[in-house]
Amino acid sequence: MSRPPFQVLYAKYNSTRRPEFRLTTEICENAEGRFVRKRAGEEAARAHLEELCRNHESLRDYYDRVQVIPAVPDGASVVFPYIQGQTLADAIDARRFDREAFVAWVNEKLEAVLSVKEACQVPFERTEGFEELFGPAEIGDVPALNPANIDSLLTNFVEDGAGIHCIDCEWVCRFPVPVAFIKYRALLYLYVTQVHAQLDGVSQDEMLGWFGFSEDELKTYWQMDDHFQQYVHGEGRKHIYITHYRKMDQNVVSLSQEVQRLRVDVANQAGVIQNQDVQIRNQDVQIRNQDVQIRNQNMRISSQDVQIQQLAAAYQTVTNAFFWRVTKPARAMLDAIKRWAQKHEGLYHVLVAGKSALKHGPVYALKSLKRHIAGKQSIRRLDTRLSDADRAHQQETVFPKDITFSILVPLYNTPESFLREMMQSVQDQTYAKWELCLADGSDDAHASVGKICRALAAKDQRIRYRKLEKNLGISGNTNACIDMATGNYIALFDHDDILHPAALYEAMKAICEEGADYVYTDEATFKSPNLNDIITVHYKPDFAPDNLLANNYICHFSVFSAQLLKQVEGFRSAYDGSQDHDMILRLTHAARKVVHIPKVLYWWRSHPQSVAKDINAKQYAVDAAKRAVHDFLRDYQGVEAEIESTRAFPTIFRIRYPIADRAKVSIVIPNKDHVDDLRRCVDSILGKTSYPNYEIVIVENNSETDEIFAYYAQLERDDRIRVLRYKGGFNYSRINNWAVRQCYGEYIVLLNNDTEVITPDWLENLMMYAQREDVGAVGAKLYFPDGRIQHAGIILKLGADRVAGHGHYGADYNNLGYMGRLCYAQDVSAVTAACLMIRHARYDEIGGFNENLAVAFNDVDFCLKLREKGYLNIFTPFAELYHHESISRGKDTGENKQRFEAECTAFRERWGSDLEKGDPYYNPNFSLDSSMFEPL
Repeated sequence: MSRPPFQVLYAKYNSTRRPEFRLTTEICENAEGRFVRKRAGEEAARAHLEELCRNHESLRDYYDRVQVIPAVPDGASVVFPYIQGQTLADAIDARRFDREAFVAWVNEKLEAVLSVKEACQVPFERTEGFEELFGPAEIGDVPALNPANIDSLLTNFVEDGAGIHCIDCEWVCRFPVPVAFIKYRALLYLYVTQVHAQLDGVSQDEMLGWFGFSEDELKTYWQMDDHFQQYVHGEGRKHIYITHYRKMDQNVVSLSQEVQRLRVDVANQAGVIQNQDVQIRNQDVQIRNQDVQIRNQNMRISSQDVQIQQLAAAYQTVTNAFFWRVTKPARAMLDAIKRWAQKHEGLYHVLVAGKSALKHGPVYALKSLKRHIAGKQSIRRLDTRLSDADRAHQQETVFPKDITFSILVPLYNTPESFLREMMQSVQDQTYAKWELCLADGSDDAHASVGKICRALAAKDQRIRYRKLEKNLGISGNTNACIDMATGNYIALFDHDDILHPAALYEAMKAICEEGADYVYTDEATFKSPNLNDIITVHYKPDFAPDNLLANNYICHFSVFSAQLLKQVEGFRSAYDGSQDHDMILRLTHAARKVVHIPKVLYWWRSHPQSVAKDINAKQYAVDAAKRAVHDFLRDYQGVEAEIESTRAFPTIFRIRYPIADRAKVSIVIPNKDHVDDLRRCVDSILGKTSYPNYEIVIVENNSETDEIFAYYAQLERDDRIRVLRYKGGFNYSRINNWAVRQCYGEYIVLLNNDTEVITPDWLENLMMYAQREDVGAVGAKLYFPDGRIQHAGIILKLGADRVAGHGHYGADYNNLGYMGRLCYAQDVSAVTAACLMIRHARYDEIGGFNENLAVAFNDVDFCLKLREKGYLNIFTPFAELYHHESISRGKDTGENKQRFEAECTAFRERWGSDLEKGDPYYNPNFSLDSSMFEPL
C-alpha cells in the first residue's frame, strides 16, 4: 500500500531476544495521523511477524468485552492503528488503595481481559506445543483457554471512550493454557514494572498471594514462565523478571543473614558508584581534550581561510601582471605540445617518468612506469571480436537447459549510431536464443528511433519493439520492457552500450554449470565513439554484499532468472537514476546463487550526457542511490543507517550503522618489554577513544626490564586496565586464546602493542559491523608512521609466498584505491590481527586461533575458519590507526625462516583448496605479484 511520508516519534527494539523473535516497534506520524508499525529486526524474525498478524486476526472475535485492533501488512512491516487512551495498568496506583481495594481494582481489570467466548473455555490438556513453550509442568484438571493470549498483560490493553482495545497479542497459543497461569503472568509483570516501586517492602510472592496463589502454584508457574523466557531469549537470557526477582529460600535465610546480604549489596553499590565517578571524571577529561582539539581545528581553519584569501589575492596579482599576459602564447604552446605528446605514447611515458623521477626519485618513477605500461597492455588485449574458431565452437555448443534471454533496453532519444551499434552487438551474440525488448519513450523530435527499430524488427523476429504513449522515466520504461519479456532469464542493457559477442554464451555456461540465478560480468568504459579508447576496466570481485551496499560494483552486465524477478517488485521510479542499484540489491538478496564471470563482456559508453562520463551531471542519481541503500537496509534488515558520499566518488558510500547497545569491549594487547610502544598505544586508546564501555587487557609475556613492570603498576591503578601474566614461551595464537578466556567483554579487539589510535570512533566503526549476525572478524585501516598504507584487507595468494598479502600495501595515504576500494567498507577474505574485532561468542565458536601457527598466518587461518562457518569478514577504512611496524624490516633468516616456512606449509595443507580457487574478492585478472590491483 502507498503511505504518505511519515516520521518516527518513538522506537523500541527487543535486542535481547533470539534473532527469530526480534521485532522493532515504532510509533509514527504523518499528515493522516499517528499509527504503529512493527518490523522484523532480523531476517529470521519475518515468520514471527507474520504469526503476529495471524494472532490479531484469530482473536478478532475472541473477547466478550475487548476489541482487538487490526493488523495490516505493509510491505516488509505490519501497521496498526494508534489508540489514544490509557492502558489498564496506568489506571492502577497501589499507593491510592488499601490492600482489599487494590485487589478488587486489579481483579476487575483482569476479568475484562480474560473474559472470552464460551467456545474458547476448555479444560486443561497437555500437548507437545505446551511442553515446548512451558516445560513439563505438573498441572491438574483446571480451567484453560484455547486459543490463549498469554500476552494478556494490562499494559497491552488501552481504554478509551469506545471501550477496551487489545493493542498487542504477540504470543497466542493454539493449545490449552491454564487461565490461572495467564493471570499469574499479568500480575507478575504488573509487580515488576509498577507495584514493586509503589509498595515498598511488599515482596513479589506476597503480592501474588493476595490474589489466591498458593506456594506450589507460584513455584509451578514461575518454572513455566522461566521456561518460556528461555524459549524467547535463549540461554544466558536477559529479561525483565531476572533483574527484579531474586527467589530466596525462606526456610534457610534468617533475618541476620538478610541484613548481612543487604550490607554487602550496599557496599557493592558504593563500589559501583565510585567506579562510575572515576569514569565520569575520565570522560570530563576527554571532553576537555576534545574541546581543545576543536579550538585548535577552528584556529587552523581560520588560518587556512586567511591563506586562501592571500592566495586568491596573489593569483589576481599574477594574472593581471604584464609578464603573465605576454607569456600567454608560450603557455598555449606548451599545452599544445603536451596534447601532441599524449598522442605519441612512448614520448609521453618518457616525459611523465622524468617528472616523477624529479619528484619522487628514479626507483619510484620506474615502478610507476612499469605499472602504467602493464595496465595499458592489459587494456589493449580487450577486444569485442571473437576468432572464427571460438565463434564456431560457441555457436555449436549444446547446453542441457533450454533458456531464452529477454534483453531489456529502455529507449529515450537514443542517437542513431549508438542505437545501431547496440542492436548489432545483440545480433552478434553466439548464443542465439534471445529476444530484444525495446520500450521507446522518445519524444516526437526523435521519431528516427522507432523507424530504425521497426525496420530491424521486420528482419529479425527476435527484436520486439513497443512505442510508449509517453516517456515513463527510466524505471517506467524498463518495466514496460519487462511486460514484453517472455524469456526464462532477464538481461539489463543500456541503450547506448555494447555487448561482447560471447556475453550470453558465458551467462548460459554459468547458469548450466553453477546453477546461477543471478550472473554478472566485468566491464570496460570507453570514450565514444572509439571502442578501443578504453578509459577504465572494472575487474570486479565475486559477490560481496557489503561492497554492493557501498558501491554498485555489479552494474553491467547483469542477467537473472525471470522467476527471481517475480519475487521482488519491479523497477521503482522513486529511485530513477539509480534504479539499477535498487533493483540489484533486492534481486541479489533474494537470489540462491550469484555468479560472477571474471571477463570483460560489457562496454559502457562514455559521452557528455552519460553517467559514465560524469555522475555530477546527474546529481539526482546520487540522491536516488543514497535512498536505495538506505531503504534497502531499512526494509530488508530493519536498520536505519546514515548514507554519505565519500571522497572517492559521489556514489561510493560510507554507511553509518546504529550501534544496537553499548556492550563491553575487551581490548587484548600482548606485550614483552617495549614500554614506549605500549605507552603510546595505551595513551592513544585512553586519550582518543569515544566509545565508553571498554577494558584494556594487557598480556605480559616474559618481560625483563624494570621499566615495563613499573609501567604495569601505574596502569593497574586505572579500573579500565588489567595486566595478565602469561608465563609460557611466545606463541601469538596461544597467548591470545588464553587471554580471551579471561575477558569480560561481549566483543574482543585483538590489538598489537605497536599501534596508535587515529580516529576517536574507531571502536564504533568496528562494532557497527561486528554486531551483525552474519559477520565474523572486522579489521581496521592501518598506516605506517609516514602515512603509507600497511593494511587494508588481506588477499589470498598475494605475494611471493603465494599464501596471503595485504592489498594496497605501501600506497599513499590519500590513495583512493582501485575503483575507490580504499574509501568504503567491504567484504574481504581476511583481516590482520594487528587490529581485529570479533564477538566473544564467535571467537569461542571457532575455537580461537590455531596454536600450531605461532606467528605467521594465524590471523588469516582464523578468518578463513570464520568464512568456512558462513560468516563475512569485513575491512573498514573508517577505523584508522598507525602501525609502527618497521616498513623496512627484512626477511626472516635462520631459525625464524625455518619456522615461517613450516607454518606456510601447514597453512597450505589446511587451506589448499581455497588457495587453488583464489581469493573471491580479488579478480583473477589481477597480478599476484603486486598489491596495487594491477592487471596481468
